[in-house]
Amino acid sequence: MKKTLFINLIILFILIALIEITLRFFFSYNVQGISKNLINKELSYHFNAPNLNYGKAFGAKIYTDKNGYRIEKNQVNKESQEILFIGGSVTFGPGIKAKNTFVELLNKTSAYNIKNASVFGTNFENNIKIIESQKKNHNNIKKIFINFPLDDILSNKISLNENDTTNNINEKIKKNSLINSINKFIRSKSASYVFIKSIIVNPQLNNYIYDLGLYNNEELLSRLELNLLQLSKTFDKEKIFFFSIPYAEQVKNGCDKQDNAEKILKKIFSKMNYNIYFLKDDLCKEKNPVNFYFKNDPVHLSKSGHLAVYTVLKNFID
Repeated sequence: MKKTLFINLIILFILIALIEITLRFFFSYNVQGISKNLINKELSYHFNAPNLNYGKAFGAKIYTDKNGYRIEKNQVNKESQEILFIGGSVTFGPGIKAKNTFVELLNKTSAYNIKNASVFGTNFENNIKIIESQKKNHNNIKKIFINFPLDDILSNKISLNENDTTNNINEKIKKNSLINSINKFIRSKSASYVFIKSIIVNPQLNNYIYDLGLYNNEELLSRLELNLLQLSKTFDKEKIFFFSIPYAEQVKNGCDKQDNAEKILKKIFSKMNYNIYFLKDDLCKEKNPVNFYFKNDPVHLSKSGHLAVYTVLKNFID
């Protein structure tokens, strides 16, 4: 009886392992989550830990330099002016080796020293603090590229009401601390869990609908104007380039129309004398652009997605 039970357990573990391998390597499902050592807890703002020899983000190994910028292992800096890329997890490039991220692809083909100053869990307000801190430590920054996804309109100074966005299952999970903790732990270990959850929750659609609803909040729109004003006082406008990488749902079903959020952002940025470049039309020119994202992931780019973004942005590197 014990022998039979033992054999059955071994078969079960082998089956689970085979499912995990199949989902990760043949269907592009990644584990999610980051290692605890990735974020610097000693700062007053949100940024990466410096000199990180080994961390993980969506299963990929992560290394940082003395400034907290994501780098390849043992990467050597160029003797040239710096261009900083600032944004959240999409720009950071989880689940992808540093050499395959669009930031590092740009660095490899440019005479400039292009650095990835992005961090998980940031927003536009935090990005301004990152710029302020880097400006103090670096006097050779030629340009700053800022990725502005739809959810960057969120503000730490404004609490959302229940009616601000569509009330979906993702948000209900996030508001339950116990479920949220369990969810974060399992998704960081199991691609099978990510696969099952994606079928039940449909994160590509639900995340997009939720973040689109943020643009009904007048307080958030007003705060964005104030944040852009703050940025203009922090760094030279002529050296700032805003771009926006679309959500997977936008290129899956929205290629033929402009989102209301895009229209609002263009209007606000223009009012504050900034331009913002949306990459949606460029990605939509390609066949099956949804393949530029991890399987059923709302925003994070696959290896081919990083290459596609690199192909567009290289035209804006002076």
